[in-house]
Amino acid sequence: APWDLAPGYEPDLPDDELARLGIIGPSEVEVLVVATIAPRTRPDQPVSVWLNLAAPIVLNTRTCAARQVILDRQGWPLRHPVTAEG
Repeated sequence: APWDLAPGYEPDLPDDELARLGIIGPSEVEVLVVATIAPRTRPDQPVSVWLNLAAPIVLNTRTCAARQVILDRQGWPLRHPVTAEG
């Protein structure tokens, strides 16, 4: 879950997007995010990982329908850096 790596992440999912996916209640929603892993240029370099919090993938757990939802004007970053602390 993105919350493990991005504490405080609380996206406001638009009602029209939830309806488009046929989501009836909160128990049918799963929120996923895309992670980008940058290749190392040197073996001793740490791995860099970012999460796209601005456009999560919303999944209807009942039907398995999913779509990426762009959260305009919510202030979530496209590249949230992941650290050992989250």
